[in-house]
Amino acid sequence: MIHSVSWISVLLLAMLSLVAAQEYQRSQCGGEGYYGDGKCSSGYTCQKINDAYKDYCVQTASNPVRDPPYDPINGRYTPSDDGINTAVPNVPTGPVAPVPPVDPGKGGTNPTDPGILIDPSAPTTLKPGNGNTNNTDPSKPTVPGGLSGNGAFTAITGAPGIEYRWPVQDLASKYPDVFNMFILALEALQKMPETLELSYYQLAGIHGAPFQAWQYPQAQRVDWGYCTHKSVIFVNWHRPYLLLVEQTLVEHAVRLAKEFTGSDGDKYREAAKKVRLPYWDWSADNLRGRIPKVVSSPQISVIRPSGPQTIRNPLYSYVFQDNVMKVRDFDGFPQVNMTETLRTPLNITQQSRHDVINARLEATFDGRKLQTFQIFQINTFSHFSTARFPSPGLSPLEWNSVESIHDDVHATVGGRGHMSTVPVAAFDPIFWIHHTNVDRLGAMYQAINPGSNVEPLVQREPNFAFPNPGGIEDMNTKFYPFRHPNGQEFTSHDVSCADSIHKYGYAYPEVPSGKSGAELSQFTSKAVCALYAPKINTTNFRSMPGGGWERTEWLAHVTYDESQIDGTFKVSIYVGDVPASTDAKLTDKSVIGGCSSFSGTQKHNAQIAGTLPLTPTLVTKGVTPANKEEVVKYLKENMTWKILKGAEEVPLSQLPSLCVGVSAAPVQYFPQEGRLPTYGEWSTYYEATQDKVGGMKVTDSALVGSKNVVRVNGTDNGSATTLETPRKRPSYFSY
Repeated sequence: MIHSVSWISVLLLAMLSLVAAQEYQRSQCGGEGYYGDGKCSSGYTCQKINDAYKDYCVQTASNPVRDPPYDPINGRYTPSDDGINTAVPNVPTGPVAPVPPVDPGKGGTNPTDPGILIDPSAPTTLKPGNGNTNNTDPSKPTVPGGLSGNGAFTAITGAPGIEYRWPVQDLASKYPDVFNMFILALEALQKMPETLELSYYQLAGIHGAPFQAWQYPQAQRVDWGYCTHKSVIFVNWHRPYLLLVEQTLVEHAVRLAKEFTGSDGDKYREAAKKVRLPYWDWSADNLRGRIPKVVSSPQISVIRPSGPQTIRNPLYSYVFQDNVMKVRDFDGFPQVNMTETLRTPLNITQQSRHDVINARLEATFDGRKLQTFQIFQINTFSHFSTARFPSPGLSPLEWNSVESIHDDVHATVGGRGHMSTVPVAAFDPIFWIHHTNVDRLGAMYQAINPGSNVEPLVQREPNFAFPNPGGIEDMNTKFYPFRHPNGQEFTSHDVSCADSIHKYGYAYPEVPSGKSGAELSQFTSKAVCALYAPKINTTNFRSMPGGGWERTEWLAHVTYDESQIDGTFKVSIYVGDVPASTDAKLTDKSVIGGCSSFSGTQKHNAQIAGTLPLTPTLVTKGVTPANKEEVVKYLKENMTWKILKGAEEVPLSQLPSLCVGVSAAPVQYFPQEGRLPTYGEWSTYYEATQDKVGGMKVTDSALVGSKNVVRVNGTDNGSATTLETPRKRPSYFSY
């Protein structure tokens, strides 16, 4: 046996050397502009794969050398027949124990017929711990025959019934009994021994550190977690992740409620069934971006079976139990010596600075609210989901994404703390209510845009299950390590429609159950307008003869190669004088917002994009949005940007790929009808940015789909022309 293992190791090392020696070309090829000199490596030819991948380097049929998927059971690489240089996940499907037959419904994949779906809410004969709430020990995975060390895995089914996920502050004030059971359940989860698979520590570790397999054999890559970022499946992958945590909390709540007696027993047992993850809407008017007090207070009052008690607030932080294990698992991260999760601390010995975070979030609220409204006008779910730069030639609106907003909130909340570093972000309890809001916005987009699904995109970011970037992510990409009761992994097929949330036991106020597709689309559209649409006034809006109101909307749009600077950083946009101190740079009235690279200590390899609405600031400054000459002159004189990495300002020269542009379009709003606005033709105004370091120039016109206006305050007022050499793009820069 020892000789067999040694032989396999030698073969594996030889094949790894062969793979390392082969240079793979994963970028686009041919074409014009940035790709005029694109060439494929030996063994690949420039071909059109589909409409999403035009002129892409594809393996020549006769060439056997490629990025092969790794089979950890047999210790070897195995071939694939997809014809594309793609890395297949290295996690084996493995045998799983049979489960009782379930009637075809609308949930996971039927093991006997992948074309038939299973209703996840249908009863299954599973032991305690499988996601049902009739268990006695929520600490144990109990679907037998799986791949983890004890032969079991945790099936994700969601909690029984359909209950609302509420804003966390509303859950506390309007549903105090449910909130009480939620807090008690979260406290119990955080107190579980950190070595248990269903402990808070291990569940948070799925996202990143400690880079260990969760109920799966060891994978190749041990410096990334399972999480997907800069990916078309970013929103979808996190849905079963939240479900796993949610069903675990419900199990704790149901168990704890049994300890109450008398009338309290009935009340809290009923409340426990309604426990769901709450969310933090950082674009809501009532908060103006601020972290709710029930999250930022160090202590909180609860009702236990023994009576009222004040406890450490489990939403405030997670206190690590085993310092030796933490130091081992967090080695190399700046948070390694923090005894609890912190938010924007001055140093490792300080407490979270919620006052600073709230000031920064409130300073950028108006732009973020409009930015949130505008994500529902993005044409495809893939562009909505990922902060990756969209295809060149699309409108500036498509540079926006829910991930881009999400990234900036992570960076703002974290500072030097946990939320700003991908591998340790999920240990902060605010991660869950932050991502529940991302999931909510995703469900709202799905409700408004039924049928808009994940479109294929090249994977740029590695993760624990997909160690070799360069493959194609699509509707069939498996969401490791999340599985149905039958052992099948989740994919986008399970979560790509709005009512999928109802099948897994929850709803949002804006995405209720029981409506037809058309009714839900209309209902959610009205909710989006009521929550996030700009307030109509006669000063900046013009009444339209056919109904509705029109205003010119101005955007700053940003793109850059995030691999050029290590760690999490942001490009912060200003209109006005920029203060000297770092805190003031992020709280001053001149700050518009930031386009953040949310990473950590790893090197990220994506060209990302984001937008920042300028109109709210222009209105505040007394500049008329409809007067393009006035706006362009004002922005040329007053708009600037800085690169901030924590408390440090980074020279713009360190981000040579940075490209900041300004565009505008007339937009018609229909507040009385409750329908989303209509956008007119976009125009890009290079005069506002072309003379600044990192500013968009005429030669960047291929990046943005708009009418290219060179000058509005001079003699040249025609279409853009190429007068200079285009800026250098990284070799992997593809769309």
